[in-house]
Amino acid sequence: MNTNISTKAGTLVCGLIVAALFTIALTAAEVEGRVLANTGNHSPFGISDSAYHFLPINGTSTRVNIQIEPASAVVAVFFNAECSATGTTTAEDVSLDIDILIDGRVIPPSDSENRFCTVGYPGFPYSTSASTNVATVLSHGSYRVEVRARRIGASGTFAIDDSSTIAMSDVIAIGVNPNQFFISDSATHFLPITFPDNRITFRTTSVNQRVIIFFNAECSVKGWTGHTYLHMDVLIDGVPARPSNRDNVLCSDHLNGNLIIDEVPLNSNNMSVSTNVHALVPDPTVDHEVRVRVFLDRANEGDMAMLDDVSVIVMDGRNVLALDTSAARVAPLIVEGSRDRHPVPTNEGGNLALDFDTTDPIQMVAIFYNAECGVKGWFVEVRIDIFVDGESVLPSRFAAVENQGNILCSSTARGVADSFRPTSVSVNVGTFLNPGRHRLEIKAWYKLHPGVGLGPLQGFALDESSIFVF
Repeated sequence: MNTNISTKAGTLVCGLIVAALFTIALTAAEVEGRVLANTGNHSPFGISDSAYHFLPINGTSTRVNIQIEPASAVVAVFFNAECSATGTTTAEDVSLDIDILIDGRVIPPSDSENRFCTVGYPGFPYSTSASTNVATVLSHGSYRVEVRARRIGASGTFAIDDSSTIAMSDVIAIGVNPNQFFISDSATHFLPITFPDNRITFRTTSVNQRVIIFFNAECSVKGWTGHTYLHMDVLIDGVPARPSNRDNVLCSDHLNGNLIIDEVPLNSNNMSVSTNVHALVPDPTVDHEVRVRVFLDRANEGDMAMLDDVSVIVMDGRNVLALDTSAARVAPLIVEGSRDRHPVPTNEGGNLALDFDTTDPIQMVAIFYNAECGVKGWFVEVRIDIFVDGESVLPSRFAAVENQGNILCSSTARGVADSFRPTSVSVNVGTFLNPGRHRLEIKAWYKLHPGVGLGPLQGFALDESSIFVF
């Protein structure tokens, strides 16, 4: 077995404490399934130095307040944004570090150089949607949520745009591991999601209770061809949860033969990826376990992968307003040679809309879209827009800037001309709705970086998708 775990200085004890704290099941009285905050910012914010900067996450404000009542709760915070990086060298690791803070305390695993995105091909921008998910126990009271960022490395410029910060309180278990995990063979491995254990347990409170699991990690693959992939499945009691039951690709190589690791500062190929899944859990009288299995689909000898800063958040799904998944690997949405906006199917049946109901006046609603996003060609940006009742939802609203939308994934000058190179990414948005029936729709398209010619045939593929509406 060619795997090993690297422990970052100063983080091992923290990881053990977090694992022990969060792998207990919560009682129904402690879980209030509701959205506590859903703020956004669709103005770019630039970072070009190593100082910490607090990001504007609530319009122009750098903070959002959440209220925990009537009792304590485990609260999850999901930060999602477009991350664009530009650098001039391949001799070093140049990344953007993201931390989520609650009342000034950095929440694991984002306290250990959590690389959100990394400089790609020198001299050209590389953009992607990236996510960081954390959770912690909070007692009754009011709390301040903030997100800070800094550059890691000597040179490079980053921009954060179209960000969303969503806080929710219906968490029933969490696993955190801030340590690096390496894979250099094609065997199947169970990821240590709470160091050193490779499982977390939870218990439900009703028969056939739905649970939703958010997986998030830094992911990097070493390879030269664009055909080396890290596959992963989220398992509940040994059964893959939809849509990750078809060997979902978490990340793939960037044709540079490099990994990003602390000890060896090599450039390009690390980003914070995510996969969201769900399942019905039948028995509330026994403990259930979550495991994450991974394997490396290698194109060449010497290819390898690294995962770091892992979080696994298990949420009570009884309060979800709507969901849909698509594991149609045999027939994903594939678009080539056309830059028109294309409706995105929400499931294998080809549905182009997802209906849901709200009951409260001005109800706070959070929407999570996740998919494998594969790009074909050079300098291609894949963009999506999420609509509710025909209106684009911030921060994905392209009406503010013509042809904007949210960048889901992209390629650089090292794009692959003969296949789609996939990464599992998310776009999270929030809105406020009046009581009634609502319709969610998604459209996707691609565009080229400004000033770049056509090159080989461009296109994109979306696969293994999930949509959750809370």
